[in-house]
Amino acid sequence: MDANPAHGKVVGVALALLAGVLAVHLRAPLPSNGELGGLGAVAIVLAAWRRTPWPIAFACGLAITTIEARAILADRLDPALAGEVVQVTGRVASVPVRDEDRVQFVFAPDRCGPRPADSLAAGGRASDARGVAASAAGPGAGEPWLPCRLRLDRYAAPRRGATRMPDPEFAAGERWRLSVKLRAPRGLANPGGFDAEQRAAIDRIGATGYVHDETEPVRLEREAGFPIERARGAIAAAISAAVGESPSGGLVQALAVGVQDAVPDDQWTLFRLTGITHLVAISGLHVTLFALVVAGGVRRAFRLRPFGPIVRWRVPAEVFLGIGAALGYSLLAGWSVPTQRTVLMLAVYGAAKLGRREIAPSTLLSAALVAVLVHDPLAALTAGFWLSFGAVGSILGVSVGPLRAPGTVRTFVVTQGAVTVALAPVLAALFGGLTWAGTVANVVAIPAYSFVAVPLVLGGTAIMPLLPDVAALAWRGAAAFLDLQWAPLEWLAALPGVGWSPVPPGVGWLAIGTGGALLALAPVPWSLRTAAVALVAAMLAGRADRPLPGHAWITMLDVGQGLAIAVETHTRLLLYDTGPSYRGGGSAGQRVIVPWLRHRGWTHVHRMVISHGDSDHAGGAGDVLAAVTIGGVVSGEHGVEWPCRAGMAWAWDGVQFDFLHPDDAPYGKNDGSCVLRVSAGPHRALLTGDITAAVEGLLPQQEIAADVVSVPHHGSRTSSSEGFIAAVGARWAAVGAAHANRWNFPRTDIVERWEAAGAEVIVTASAGAVQYRLGGRSLLAPPGWRRAHERWWNAGP
Repeated sequence: MDANPAHGKVVGVALALLAGVLAVHLRAPLPSNGELGGLGAVAIVLAAWRRTPWPIAFACGLAITTIEARAILADRLDPALAGEVVQVTGRVASVPVRDEDRVQFVFAPDRCGPRPADSLAAGGRASDARGVAASAAGPGAGEPWLPCRLRLDRYAAPRRGATRMPDPEFAAGERWRLSVKLRAPRGLANPGGFDAEQRAAIDRIGATGYVHDETEPVRLEREAGFPIERARGAIAAAISAAVGESPSGGLVQALAVGVQDAVPDDQWTLFRLTGITHLVAISGLHVTLFALVVAGGVRRAFRLRPFGPIVRWRVPAEVFLGIGAALGYSLLAGWSVPTQRTVLMLAVYGAAKLGRREIAPSTLLSAALVAVLVHDPLAALTAGFWLSFGAVGSILGVSVGPLRAPGTVRTFVVTQGAVTVALAPVLAALFGGLTWAGTVANVVAIPAYSFVAVPLVLGGTAIMPLLPDVAALAWRGAAAFLDLQWAPLEWLAALPGVGWSPVPPGVGWLAIGTGGALLALAPVPWSLRTAAVALVAAMLAGRADRPLPGHAWITMLDVGQGLAIAVETHTRLLLYDTGPSYRGGGSAGQRVIVPWLRHRGWTHVHRMVISHGDSDHAGGAGDVLAAVTIGGVVSGEHGVEWPCRAGMAWAWDGVQFDFLHPDDAPYGKNDGSCVLRVSAGPHRALLTGDITAAVEGLLPQQEIAADVVSVPHHGSRTSSSEGFIAAVGARWAAVGAAHANRWNFPRTDIVERWEAAGAEVIVTASAGAVQYRLGGRSLLAPPGWRRAHERWWNAGP
């Protein structure tokens, strides 16, 4: 601990501020003005009574986070505009990211933010008023008021039946007039899955959508703003041209200017499995290295004869130019949390050096923590925040006290071990698992990236304006060097048992676990360290619970417009359908099912049932097959090796599985769907695929009674006949459908038909993933993942 009490106060203030920020992020409704006022008054009284600033810091964390969250929610798309094609004029506000199927970019409309009459009532901030200030008679007059940041896709091919002109080349900073179709940020809600609505809030995205084919996009100006994004785009384009088809081309762009979307998904998976994800993001190490190089160059320059008369300005020049270089690089890199933390720490250190004062490392880190959270309280929701501060805190922990190791090699080994321990809770919570391969890979990767790849990338970026050919040569060298890593990483990732997936904790446990890990490394009594180690071990030892023998847990996952259902018994797992492939790339297998499997601790699917071959039911199968081992695949398609047939049956852990359809007669694709009955104790579930009313009438009515049923064909009018509904007699009718889908599934009259028969209809679009637990004495109504894990950024109907 710091000997100086003032240092301890700074650390306490930083942690109290963080606690206040997390207190808002961990609840669904935002605090009201009355609650904030009451808490503020209590904080003032406590601070005066105990003579400590910590209560004030906690209240400030609550207040700044609430104000920021209100502003973000006020800048969401007007519901009246959802799904409508609108004309919008504005600027490309990010570096466009291209792949084979689309280009994606952030767009800043000229007319944006809350309407002038609504801004005060909506809780808008001064920053929102920038968009409101546009004159109605100015450019874009007559266009609707929109959120200030839109995330748009321009797909490589138009929707079926549409025609359009050749694709335009969007570039950062350009001004365009576009036809767009928008909706408020909306994501899938699944255990272990990516929270797209949280990501939209962090990025201040008020609406998502795509460029519509109704009218041709019109470029109005080539350089209309966003100079930093223009510079980032120019560097990314130069790197792309220089490295050509190198597999590491996207990685070089990510290291140079933070365009992480340029790195393919399979490479991200490889980084995660081998534990070197932290090296791909532009980290504080990269920024500090760049600042030190610039400061060192200034120091050497002052040794030259022309600078002799002004040698007293050497230290200020080192400080200002070094920090300026770090700031410039951080802005080009996208101003991520690790770079923010580094720049702020360098600024505090530089100020202390100019004032000839010593500053404790913990005070330095705490000051950076306060500055980052005051600048953006949503930073605490990002992986970079926890990785950055956890890594630096662990390094500081081993730099003093009994863990300090003399010698370069011992210092490296101890530091690497400390970082591994400190980041274990973060990696388990945010990336769904841990890997022993990271210890091996980082021993080679850290020096390779730090002393070869990153210097080449940074050197090329720095000299690009003056020597573009030399810059291109440096980038090609970096790409060629990074290409050498793929074969060893693939070999390492393929080793058996390379990954381990404890139950990912929530944000609260993440904070406790990270704090415990850092405490274990801090210069405190061994009794506290032992308790901290026990806390972290308990958190990481958590394993997913499993059904009891004779019980079955059936989870309908939220995959959008499609179907994916997992059936868990005591020791076995069956996967019924794998959801769709997505137009923007990827599939439900990659984005939903595999993360869910990691979350639940499954590394093997004992049987996969593909009800039929439609893409919304089978689109994710390839990604699941590539990620985990499969005991066998059964399908309703003709000509497959193992077709499902009525009469096929088996039992797992006291749970009975029976196929009721199809028989050997020829059926169309939908009507050939596998119909599976799952029986556990007194309860039954019926999984129906896309069968129509014609097949519903053929099913044996005495065998289809069920407590839970997956509504056939997503609730379309071709299915759910009255006779079928009466024969099933379900208490819950679950529908796999996307939010605001173009078919309006489930149809209103079908929902009413099920409800009239006494069933509660639950739709994944509104409930998220839904789990039904069969086999116990009672069967309780599930709340759905979205409602059970509601937060302020996704609260609402």
